[in-house]
Amino acid sequence: MQLVSLLTASAITLTLLGHSIATWNAPRERQAAQITAAAYQQAVRHTLVLAMANQQSVDVKQPDTPQQVQIRTLAGRRITAYPDGTISPGQIRICGRINDLVLNLSSLGRVAMRSEQPACDLPT
Repeated sequence: MQLVSLLTASAITLTLLGHSIATWNAPRERQAAQITAAAYQQAVRHTLVLAMANQQSVDVKQPDTPQQVQIRTLAGRRITAYPDGTISPGQIRICGRINDLVLNLSSLGRVAMRSEQPACDLPT
């Protein structure tokens, strides 16, 4: 009977330990994703101002970020700012191992942020 109790306690301990190790990097990953999102928001705002000031379409220069990013817009895999103060609407997916941070871009340059299950193919 004591052997069964010991095995049960060991199994529970290993399960809890495995879960805590798997989520150990979650706060660091979330912070890196938020920094990356802020860099993209700043790049979009800056490019919108440049497009309106120069009265010509400008592609948003992608910031150097440590996380993999997937971009899907009406302009393809790039974000374009137009002289009338609009951008190509679409989605920026900041890839993570635990969750992906998804930025939805409206044509007016507004950004809605949400977290989703990972959908990127990350190298191991």
